[in-house]
Amino acid sequence: MRTKKRKILSEAKKDVELAVVKALSQAPLTPDELHELLELEESDLMINHGCDLYMAERVIQFMKAELNRLRAQNLYTPDEETEGLYPEQPYTRTSPMNEAITSSSLKKIMTDAKRMRYQVASAPSIPMWCERKIAKSQEMLRSVSRYLDHHKK
Repeated sequence: MRTKKRKILSEAKKDVELAVVKALSQAPLTPDELHELLELEESDLMINHGCDLYMAERVIQFMKAELNRLRAQNLYTPDEETEGLYPEQPYTRTSPMNEAITSSSLKKIMTDAKRMRYQVASAPSIPMWCERKIAKSQEMLRSVSRYLDHHKK
């Protein structure tokens, strides 16, 4: 019984080592190998698998790329093995502003705008990226205002 457990553990370790080697050589990983690697951290790779920091970072980076590849592949050819690679909740919300905008939110925007007006007036010059952000904010506020005007009627 004991030798059977050791054999299984030895085979599992060999599978993980093979997955590490494949990741370092950037060979395609199977979903099972990717699942095994996703459980590892940089420290595990360095301590248990003989990787230095650079190699561990390359493995982690390749794991992310393989995760994306398998997810994209699963969109065209769904597979039960790759179902676990998707997060339960999506990374982005479908509607970026689900919360109701209250008058207090608009008051905060107005307060920030007044404060920035004085800051910009007292500054000799502001960087170009700041000007672009202000212009983009103005554009977005006008867009919302036009939308509300149009749907109010």
